[in-house]
Amino acid sequence: MPPPTLEIAAPAAATSGEPITCRIGPKQTMLALDDAGLHARFVTARGNTVTMFGQDVVVADPADTTLASAVAGFAEGRAGQDWIDVVASVSSPDGQKATVKVSLHVDHAMNKRLDDAQGKAMLFPSEAPTANAHKVAWVRPQGENVTPYVLGDGKWRDIDLVAFESITEKLHDCGSMPGDWGPIGLLHTQKISHIELYDRRTGMRVDETTITGSPECDSGVSNDAPLRAWVSSKLAH
Repeated sequence: MPPPTLEIAAPAAATSGEPITCRIGPKQTMLALDDAGLHARFVTARGNTVTMFGQDVVVADPADTTLASAVAGFAEGRAGQDWIDVVASVSSPDGQKATVKVSLHVDHAMNKRLDDAQGKAMLFPSEAPTANAHKVAWVRPQGENVTPYVLGDGKWRDIDLVAFESITEKLHDCGSMPGDWGPIGLLHTQKISHIELYDRRTGMRVDETTITGSPECDSGVSNDAPLRAWVSSKLAH
């Protein structure tokens, strides 16, 4: 008998939550993740057992399944990485087995969970509040097209601190230049960043600071470098 095969397809039932790109070889499909877990459809012969994230699913008919253990599995991936590789195994009732390498694009969904950690605890499944080691920080700069980033090395579940930036702007007087009808005033937008730092596991605010951007008038100066430096100074080295 040939070994069993497995495909992972999008669930037929409408689900809410974050879209997760699932890639097996050149094929990819969109799954969904919410608080209940990862929603997918296993396409394999009836009676086969699929094991993924340590959860066994016996396939009766092609039907939606929810892997409640997926978020805990994602938390074991390297903090900040966008793709996480997992292995799904499939076995048939006659004892034939096969494995399939699955890549899941999870950074957007994980970042969305960390976005909720501003002032309230954000725990991964089966995680209890523990002492903060201040080893890994996740930083959310302000801006629609600005990507959050991680400082320190560890797993998603190792993130100790989460930092949120809020920006206000004011006009800075940059002098004047000659004009046909007299001097023309020059104004430069100066960014002021307020940073709040929270303990991820408790939601308690542990520190905050304000960074006033450079008033240089020839070009805008980003506050990213001092923001990174301040958060890094809060990490244990």
